[in-house]
Amino acid sequence: MPTKLNEVWSASDSEGLQRLRLAAGWDAHTLARRSSLSAAQVVQLEEGGDSHFYTPAIKHLAGRQAIKALRDWAASQTASTPSVTRLPEPEDSAAVNPNAKETAR
Repeated sequence: MPTKLNEVWSASDSEGLQRLRLAAGWDAHTLARRSSLSAAQVVQLEEGGDSHFYTPAIKHLAGRQAIKALRDWAASQTASTPSVTRLPEPEDSAAVNPNAKETAR
């Protein structure tokens, strides 16, 4: 989604980024590496400051890039985890539970 040049990174953006990063179990260096940013930029995205960005619009784009890296990682974790929807039924319930009463056939 294109970003407007006048969009700025807000305090709620900072909080959201930090919440996502911590939920992923990543430190600032890991997020920096996985989103092509410096660790100092990640710190400024989360804690404020703009000396590591040329413009507020670039900071906003960098923040969106970091959020995308976290969401992509989370999606890959969900996709790679196999889920069992239903276990197969045993052929002989008496073999599973010897105390089960035999039903009439």
